[in-house]
Amino acid sequence: MTSSLTAFLGEIGRHKLLTPEEELTLGRKVQAMVPLLAKPAEQLNETERKLLRLGERAKNQMITANLRLVVNLAKRYQGKGLDLLDLIQEGTIGLSRAVEKYDPTRGHRFSTYAYWWIRQGLNRALSTQSRTIRIPVNINEKLTKLRAAKARLIQSSSRQPSVFELAQCLDLPQAEVEELLGCELRSVTISLQGVVKSKSDPSDLIDVLPSGELPPMERAELAERSAAVWKLLDQASLTPKERRVVLLRFGLDGSNEWRTLAEVA
Repeated sequence: MTSSLTAFLGEIGRHKLLTPEEELTLGRKVQAMVPLLAKPAEQLNETERKLLRLGERAKNQMITANLRLVVNLAKRYQGKGLDLLDLIQEGTIGLSRAVEKYDPTRGHRFSTYAYWWIRQGLNRALSTQSRTIRIPVNINEKLTKLRAAKARLIQSSSRQPSVFELAQCLDLPQAEVEELLGCELRSVTISLQGVVKSKSDPSDLIDVLPSGELPPMERAELAERSAAVWKLLDQASLTPKERRVVLLRFGLDGSNEWRTLAEVA
């Protein structure tokens, strides 16, 4: 165990657990803050700024008081591909989400609610790590240049560039540019699979869409994963044809049915 990890574990052990009354008080302050997070800072009045400060302090206090739960859960996931510090970091992200989504008026303890979010954060991190494509550094650098070239050409011509134009811009053979484009598409495809798939159970994209029959916490998680799929797709540098392939592959065209690459080719 590293000295920094030892110091961290010693530090969180000094923070006392919250009483139910403290959870209620702090949770209410956080809930008063959450709607203000989407509002531009310059539009906040003095009362709202005060609520924001109080909410941030309450959120930090709830996170600090529950870091022991993160560590305890993270230790159970050791030996699966991520070291303990990385697991604690991912679990803390889940804890932070739990603090913002926790409704103190429902009557259940925060630790019970946070347990679910922390565990989901750890599972997602391990799932993503196991599906990550190991792209060689030199290929990664070329992909970065490819995306930059695409962006420049799109800005100058207001359309998707051809392979020939990209090859000229990058001073690379067309065949190599085609290989890089294929590598980028495969990377997006596997990244989408990492978001959509849940643990070892195969599930279609329809399974990550919100359902009124699911418990509220699970419904929130599935909605979040669905949003992550679209965010990843929007951020990807894809041609219209490549985007169509991904849409059909993952049932994002409205069919909610996955297709094989042969079917969408």
